[in-house]
Amino acid sequence: MAIVLAFLGRTAWQTRNQALRAMWLSFSCLTATLVLYHPDFYGWLDSASGVPNVREPLGRTTILLAGYFSQVMLVLLVRERGQRPGSVRRRQAALVCSVAVLLGAFVAGPQPEVENFTAAIGTGPAGLLYMGAFSAFMTYALVDVILLCRRYAQEAEPLLALGLRLIAAGCVLGATYVALKMAYVLARALGLQPYAVLEGAVAHVLSLTGLVLVVLGATLPYFGPAVSADRAVARLTAYAHTRRLYRLWYELQSRVPDIALEPALSALGDAARLTDPEFRLYRRVIEINDALLVLRRPEHAEWLPDPLRSGSADEQPDDLSHPSTSDVLEEARKLEAAAPSLLRALRGRSVGTPTTVRMPRSG
Repeated sequence: MAIVLAFLGRTAWQTRNQALRAMWLSFSCLTATLVLYHPDFYGWLDSASGVPNVREPLGRTTILLAGYFSQVMLVLLVRERGQRPGSVRRRQAALVCSVAVLLGAFVAGPQPEVENFTAAIGTGPAGLLYMGAFSAFMTYALVDVILLCRRYAQEAEPLLALGLRLIAAGCVLGATYVALKMAYVLARALGLQPYAVLEGAVAHVLSLTGLVLVVLGATLPYFGPAVSADRAVARLTAYAHTRRLYRLWYELQSRVPDIALEPALSALGDAARLTDPEFRLYRRVIEINDALLVLRRPEHAEWLPDPLRSGSADEQPDDLSHPSTSDVLEEARKLEAAAPSLLRALRGRSVGTPTTVRMPRSG
């Protein structure tokens, strides 16, 4: 965490990137949490302050702040894309209310000098309010981050998209950790005796694994190129798009066979072909576009779904003569979105096979 903070802090303040600064603040809060919950430190903190378990409200407050700054980071990123993710002030108000209730419940509740603070306070109303305020905001923040990650990943570059999905996976584990903590406290309040291992060891595994995924996902776009992770992710992304377009491409080339540079393999054979996925995706996008140009002829155009209904067979496809990776991926996403309706139309109609098809000379 110290290495991550040093690298991100230097980059964030040099570039004056507000989103990166919010991420640095989030990681700073997570680092403070790890320090506060270290056994040696919280023992010293209790002795120095004279307040038993003072690390509990401080540690949970830093966790809430980490969640809030993660929300701010993603709100700023999504806003840069021209989308409206909601107000930062609304999230800020939720944070302030949760911290106020959490601190008030801690002051009003008992202060047992025990190692497992959650188990000790979980039987009274103050303990329920304390854990309820923490769980409510953390659940809200984690779900918000998951949704924002999913929204931003749809338009991000492959390496950044993978990082955002890792962050979302870490937040899912974090939400499971919060739910497990709250369920333990509720069970104690109802007079039940839940297994302490669920609140202890399992919760720690969930929280630490989630933290590792969040840190890895957030730093992957910065450290990834140094270890060629961007190249590997680009190849995997191209392979995944190629596989998702297989059924549509297969149906189209079976009706317009001249568009295919190579004969179609079976689904298993296509999946087993791992070489040069980026070129195969490029060819697949070109060939699907060529088939759509043929099927836009008047005798076929009436059943093509929007937005593929416009145009004519004399038009060239989108400019893919010298496409970048992002151009091909964007075209692949459009074709994937239209694939279900296209497949239904292909299977429900008898589409004749033309004798000649004009193929692009590029590629």
